[in-house]
Amino acid sequence: MIFRIRSVPACSVLAAGALLLGGAGAVSVQSAAAARTGATVPGATDPPSCCGHHCEHCPPGRPGPPGPPGEPGRDGVLGWELVQEEFTNPPFSSTPRSVTCSAGKRVVSGGYTLPDTISPNASRPAGTNGWEVAPPSNYGFAYNFTVYAICALADPGV
Repeated sequence: MIFRIRSVPACSVLAAGALLLGGAGAVSVQSAAAARTGATVPGATDPPSCCGHHCEHCPPGRPGPPGPPGEPGRDGVLGWELVQEEFTNPPFSSTPRSVTCSAGKRVVSGGYTLPDTISPNASRPAGTNGWEVAPPSNYGFAYNFTVYAICALADPGV
């Protein structure tokens, strides 16, 4: 058996209907517009007056007081540092050159600058605290290049 309530004056009507049915029937709630058309509105919201009377669809209450403030957060990157050094590559040499982060810092990125048209053989981390660049050896003249390392404080908890 299904009972339809065409207006929702209070949640107690729904609760009483459920008690009368002894759980053997169903109760549906309709808005005034739905009542005119005969449609049932699934998941209808009970009025605020029903809260505290065991209704299932009561709207949320007002927010409570704010809680205590949390501990301050840490910056995304602590102790950021750019380390760079310029090197001279002798003719026909490919000796890798590296730069090292300050004590307690780790390399997070790195790179190089070389003259136009010259590409390195390698550009990579040098362990956990430096950056290394291996210049090409096929040039019969000396040229300068710079190695860069971007470093940050190491967090022992990570």
